[in-house]
Amino acid sequence: MSEPFIIDIAQQLVLSRAAGVFTDAIPLAHDKRLQADPRFVPSMRQLVDFRSVTVMDTTPDGLRQLASFNPFGDGARRAVIAPTDITYGLARMYEMMRDGHRDVFQVFRTPDEAIEWLGLVDEREHILSLLDGQVEPGQS
Repeated sequence: MSEPFIIDIAQQLVLSRAAGVFTDAIPLAHDKRLQADPRFVPSMRQLVDFRSVTVMDTTPDGLRQLASFNPFGDGARRAVIAPTDITYGLARMYEMMRDGHRDVFQVFRTPDEAIEWLGLVDEREHILSLLDGQVEPGQS
């Protein structure tokens, strides 16, 4: 993921962006860094953005390993924006491998669908600005 993540404390939201070549090692390193961050709370929502991914270089073993490590807890809502057939398919494969996880995970094609599902429609413009790097966390 290009920058590991942005934590928006006010919204209790983790924004994760992926760009370029996406490999097995990237999301596992992301999740470990997130879990170690003192601002992170396992009940936070997460929005993962795959709109800038150009190559998905992942394996079934890598997806299984990622699915077994999950820093999110009970009831945490996690949405993935996966606009291409490849990103969507791999995100759905990951979703199916997550048996027994306590968080709620959903894959969407567009940011608007994901933001609505997360219950953040009123924060749409701010969230999109953060994802697109137009504002820094904490700015309005």
